[in-house]
Amino acid sequence: MANVTVQIATSLGDTEERVSNGNITGNGGGLNLGHNFITEQIVGMRFPSITIPQGATIDSANIQFQANGTDSSNVTVRIACEDSDDAPALTTTTSDLSDKTETTANTSWTPDSWTSGDKLAAQLTPDFKASVQEVVDRVGWASGNALVVLVSFVSGDSDGERDAEAFDGLVDAPEISIDYTVAGGGPKGPLGHPLHGPFGGPI
Repeated sequence: MANVTVQIATSLGDTEERVSNGNITGNGGGLNLGHNFITEQIVGMRFPSITIPQGATIDSANIQFQANGTDSSNVTVRIACEDSDDAPALTTTTSDLSDKTETTANTSWTPDSWTSGDKLAAQLTPDFKASVQEVVDRVGWASGNALVVLVSFVSGDSDGERDAEAFDGLVDAPEISIDYTVAGGGPKGPLGHPLHGPFGGPI
């Protein structure tokens, strides 16, 4: 089994869309999962350089957030990936997130209460490997391509939310961690391909 870990590293690596009018915010200090006060939102995060070969088996996929606020309101969100070979850069174009096609597979998450500053199990998403698997299985996927993860409100309080640090919060931006296995096993090189010994055989 191998692992890829990528953290958001640009201002437009994470954005928020107001569902009511499609307005995009790309330079805020926080990512409001579910709502921003009473405004329903979609959060998008683009993780570049996902060095997983096409067709690899995804064993697990999670995102670690850091809490940007304290909240115990009731909220359930949906986690899915953009159904794209190589997810394009996020933009501030109106409805940029809601116009994206989501994977058929998705995962519901009802987070526990958050305390500002925490980066613990409560801020770790459930496993959404099925969504990542759907993208990696696409014929056009290649090692090193980008993956976009979308988080949308499903149910809960009219102001239910969890406020996570964004890249522009200058603390700890969201970080994705994916465990995967390539047929044949063995250690992998920087592009996700198996390493070979001096006589050409796999290590």
